[in-house]
Amino acid sequence: MGWFGFIIFVIVVITSVAAWVNTKIIIEELEIIKKHLGIPEDESISLHIAEENEEENNQTQ
Repeated sequence: MGWFGFIIFVIVVITSVAAWVNTKIIIEELEIIKKHLGIPEDESISLHIAEENEEENNQTQ
């Protein structure tokens, strides 16, 4: 049972790394497609929230 569990663990680790690499490849391909279609790049959510807060502060002053 010990070897079987170790083999399963190794398989799970390998498949999780493969899924992570596949996701990175897909994201890179989507960025290329967005550039080709002329879609602007996404801003960071934290930057967007910071800009909204700054605009609200400017309006209240």
